Amino acid sequence: MERLQQRIESYNFFAFIFLTLPDDAFIENVLALDIPHGAEGGMKMLKTFIDASKNKDKKELWTELSVDRTYLIRALSQDGPRPPYESVYCGGAAHETVAKLNIAYSKLGYAVSEGAHEPSDYIGIEMGFMKELCQRELAADNAEIAQEMHGMQKVFFHEHLGRWGAELGNEFVMLAKTDFYKAVGQILKDFIEEEQALFA
Repeated sequence: MERLQQRIESYNFFAFIFLTLPDDAFIENVLALDIPHGAEGGMKMLKTFIDASKNKDKKELWTELSVDRTYLIRALSQDGPRPPYESVYCGGAAHETVAKLNIAYSKLGYAVSEGAHEPSDYIGIEMGFMKELCQRELAADNAEIAQEMHGMQKVFFHEHLGRWGAELGNEFVMLAKTDFYKAVGQILKDFIEEEQALFA
């Protein structure tokens, strides 16, 4: 149960990071993250960023994160990273990928929030769906339903997130301009690899 709860928190973190614009509330939430001193890898990078940013001018910080997010997600530069959509990383027609995802979402009655203006194959949407599946496993009132929800996670992960999430994370590490998004990329890469081991 503890690992499942940790997975829910991780999927929630990524959904928040990718679906929320860096406004004042976003920055406050990031700076309020409580990361232990013994953290390693991407979490250590994130802690270093937070510690260095607490006394920074908030408007300056907002500008840095907003510019970097746009660079990473909107692919305005041909030399920049690919935008975080499954169809971009895995190939194939975007409409076919989106249609397949919409079927998976509708089977569980999963609806994207009205504030999210992204297609179904956007990284934040897929993270939100995995969080939903994990939450349903946690809330299941019998072992059969819990097992079914876990099985759906495995299938969705292998067919979707597991095929491209780590590659996206690595691209953020290599190309992000800010330590924040470099840290997010490393945390994403590490997490996807942990999930791959879980579902092996």
